[in-house]
Amino acid sequence: MSETALTADERSCCRLLSELFLDIELEDLVYGYVATSLRELALSLDQIEHIFWYDVYPVLIYNIAITAGEWIQFDTDWLCGEIEARRAKTLPNAVRSALIPISWGLWSGMVSELWDEVKKRFVLLDTQATQHVQST
Repeated sequence: MSETALTADERSCCRLLSELFLDIELEDLVYGYVATSLRELALSLDQIEHIFWYDVYPVLIYNIAITAGEWIQFDTDWLCGEIEARRAKTLPNAVRSALIPISWGLWSGMVSELWDEVKKRFVLLDTQATQHVQST
């Protein structure tokens, strides 16, 4: 995740996570779709959560904070380009990592419940898959 360029799975992850930042009321079906799709990627839950908070969140949080944000979908190329540009900035990662939690205090309440719901479903799917494998 320290690389500037996003892998194909990271791009897909960013696209899926961007659904949580649309200026709409998310339906139950969306949470299930995002969790199921994320689980199919070659990324751990820790990697996905890191991408959520350190890559997607800083780029898209303002969409929820403004009055009339995007409500259909974000352009994947634009989103990934913004994330790669942020990753490439010369600001040392330690400084950037220290600044992000400050914004979490201001804005994270808007999306933390959404992320928690996806994470809960991801873990449930993982548990079900593990139980299925053990029972066969």
